[in-house]
Amino acid sequence: MSDTESIGTYLRRARELRKIPLEDVSQATKIHIRSLQALERDDIQSLPGPVFTRGFIQSYARTIGLNAQEAVLHFEEQSENGALSQSKTARTGWLKPKRWRMRPWILFVAFLTVVFAAAFLSSR
Repeated sequence: MSDTESIGTYLRRARELRKIPLEDVSQATKIHIRSLQALERDDIQSLPGPVFTRGFIQSYARTIGLNAQEAVLHFEEQSENGALSQSKTARTGWLKPKRWRMRPWILFVAFLTVVFAAAFLSSR
């Protein structure tokens, strides 16, 4: 694996050299084929998050006969160097702005209002 080769290219090239269909990798790893295709395209933004991505890489590499730890290390190096974007918050808003963090409190206050109103009306 060269330092300049992306993790997706590396995995796809190794799979193709071994003549393993992507469908077989999907069945063996229980990872949806769309996620594996995104991984091969280096479309990390389409994957659920860094922890899952590392797991996907590990399972994929192990399934096609590669050193899983080496593949994950290569991915982490690329991520640290900025070659791959892992900023989930910037692209999908996984962590909502502060105003949305208050939403559960608003729902709780609304629930209490309904309960007190029901109690007041039933006591008449």
